[in-house]
Amino acid sequence: MVHCPNCNAQSVIRTSWTTINPRRRFYCCSGSCGIINWYDPPMCPRAVQIIPDLLRSMNELQERCNELQARVDEQASKVRRLKWILGVLASAFVHRICYAFYENGICNGMPVMVFAMVNECVKEINVTIMPSILATNCQLKQGVTIQ
Repeated sequence: MVHCPNCNAQSVIRTSWTTINPRRRFYCCSGSCGIINWYDPPMCPRAVQIIPDLLRSMNELQERCNELQARVDEQASKVRRLKWILGVLASAFVHRICYAFYENGICNGMPVMVFAMVNECVKEINVTIMPSILATNCQLKQGVTIQ
């Protein structure tokens, strides 16, 4: 292990990201003395020229990726909300139809068929409607229950 010549503290290895010494490691005093000596040999002039541009490009791509991920997250949030709204609307629709059947004295399995049809339609987008709404309208009159 290398020690600082000024304060005799142990050194740590750090990495330079300057344009003159990109990715070049050096010994640094663990105290406050700064750079002690280079750990890596100097880079060739071509590497010194190319590495900063590559790092800049990589950072720009990472920033773009982060922006796109934020947009994806925002859209996913909107989709979840719309699915919830669709579930509520589908449930209300089935509830209204069941209530109409109940009001007209028709509770012979027709609400169950309506529930099954609507549920089949919304199932493709992972929305579930509440089967309990059928029970509230038809169970008392005909003993219809939905599983």
